[in-house]
Amino acid sequence: MFWEQHKNWWRKFESVPERDLVQQEIYKVLLPHIYSFQNRVWKCLDVWCWAWLFTAEIANILRDFEVYWIDKLYPFDDQIGQQYISYKQWNIDQWLPYVDREFSLCISKFVLMYLQDLQHHFKEVSRVLSDEWEYILVTFNPEYTLQKQIQLHKNNVTYGDVVEHEILGAGLKVKIILHSPDDYIDAIERAWMTLVEEEKIMSPNPRFDFAARFPFASIMRLRKQD
Repeated sequence: MFWEQHKNWWRKFESVPERDLVQQEIYKVLLPHIYSFQNRVWKCLDVWCWAWLFTAEIANILRDFEVYWIDKLYPFDDQIGQQYISYKQWNIDQWLPYVDREFSLCISKFVLMYLQDLQHHFKEVSRVLSDEWEYILVTFNPEYTLQKQIQLHKNNVTYGDVVEHEILGAGLKVKIILHSPDDYIDAIERAWMTLVEEEKIMSPNPRFDFAARFPFASIMRLRKQD
């Protein structure tokens, strides 16, 4: 089994205590959503989920179906993984390099905060998604993210600002955009998509005093409008 072959590497990567707890909480909520598409999906696109081993788990669940992974930053050179996953390195700020209605399921994990134009992103996902199928995305809660950045930066950052963000345990610092909740809603509606379900996730390790008030992440299921 592909996932079994890589779980030791995954555990090493996830060895940071806070990351481990967070990922466990996310997957506990997310994987049942993925399993609900088992034996129904024929072609799945994972849009820039950073760690390709998440894509590997999707391939393990949706076995016998085509799984594609597209990522802006990270090359994919694992020979075993290439047997299961079709990979393309691409700047997803632009258009997606696939034809209309090519996929029956699209998935992303913590992508929106890196994107300047949310509406363009949702429109592109909607374009490559077949009718009546879904886009499942995991995203940080904007209110939680804003409060976290205010504490980390010790200044009056606000929605719309671009700030530096450290990817915990990876030793990487990247720029993120503090989108507001209204930014999400507006972009989804303008892309002619409908939010059919949202499941909020509370922090399993609340090291910030505001963590009890705001979910740190959400899993959203979006569908193309008729």
